[in-house]
Amino acid sequence: MIQTKLAMAFTALLVSLGLILAPLLARRGHFFGWSVAPEFPGSPAGRRVFRLYALALAAATAVTIVIGLIEVKMGAVGLFLILATHLAALRWARRQIEPHRIQPDGRREASLVARPTTLPGGWIAWLLPLAIPPVLLLLNAQYWESLPSRIPIHYGIDGQADRWVAKTWWSVNALPLLGFSTGLALLLMARQLAQSRRVSPRGTAAESESGRQRFMLLMLLSTLYLLNTLFATLTLRNLNLLGGVPPMLIIAALTVFWVITMALCWRHAEKRRELEPPLDGTPDECWHLGMFYANPQDPSILVEQRLGFGYTLNFGRPAAWAILFLILAPAIGMSFLK
Repeated sequence: MIQTKLAMAFTALLVSLGLILAPLLARRGHFFGWSVAPEFPGSPAGRRVFRLYALALAAATAVTIVIGLIEVKMGAVGLFLILATHLAALRWARRQIEPHRIQPDGRREASLVARPTTLPGGWIAWLLPLAIPPVLLLLNAQYWESLPSRIPIHYGIDGQADRWVAKTWWSVNALPLLGFSTGLALLLMARQLAQSRRVSPRGTAAESESGRQRFMLLMLLSTLYLLNTLFATLTLRNLNLLGGVPPMLIIAALTVFWVITMALCWRHAEKRRELEPPLDGTPDECWHLGMFYANPQDPSILVEQRLGFGYTLNFGRPAAWAILFLILAPAIGMSFLK
């Protein structure tokens, strides 16, 4: 039980830290999703807004940890409290900053020289993890008779199964299908990212942007392998083909991946501030809560994230909703299993 409580507290800290750092990871000239003068975040008004935003999240995190230490089953309520506080503090911060926003210049430069759009590692590196789910489906079929009548389909924060359902084709194969669907979504995102619009057409800024884009592609590839390895591990455990894997080992692997990713994102964000120009050229009016972008006039499926580091979907394009469906549909379907 103490391991579960500690895992919950650590998860709350990691989630909160990521949300607090998000406004500091965006391109210069963007603060909580608004276009502002590059020097505004460092001004007294900008520092005050960020400080109060961070304090609100820190308070919610402290309450979450206390709740989880008292009753571990309330940990999910605490995490919801952190997310609700984030949304409320974000709305407040955006209202404070809106009077200081500037109108971005809609003009963009374009390069006449084509940039590479290949995926790092080539197609084999990206398609290989997508071969794991079909293998798991074959194993589930082969060992069907040996499977128990109740199948675990949900795991707690400590890595232990906490929800079982009746053995059906869907409940047995839900994890491999979730891995394949999510992997396909990541592959489509990677392809769109490789072809996405660049803000800087030439010079060191363009080189920095290309390096950051390649980094994000490698993060997507790493996530693709990590998720399919995780789903394969859980499936093989259900089939008794894999010895007991310590739950804390899985948590430790996910934590290390998260910490390394955040550290690398911070490094690339700092480099971007030094080399790349401010503002991304997208209109403020198409950003909702500073993190959801919807612009039917923009042909890009992926655009730079304004609240955090990386890229986000353009929900004004049907293809973005198709990608989101691939990610969410299997997980939603699992929630209806009994």
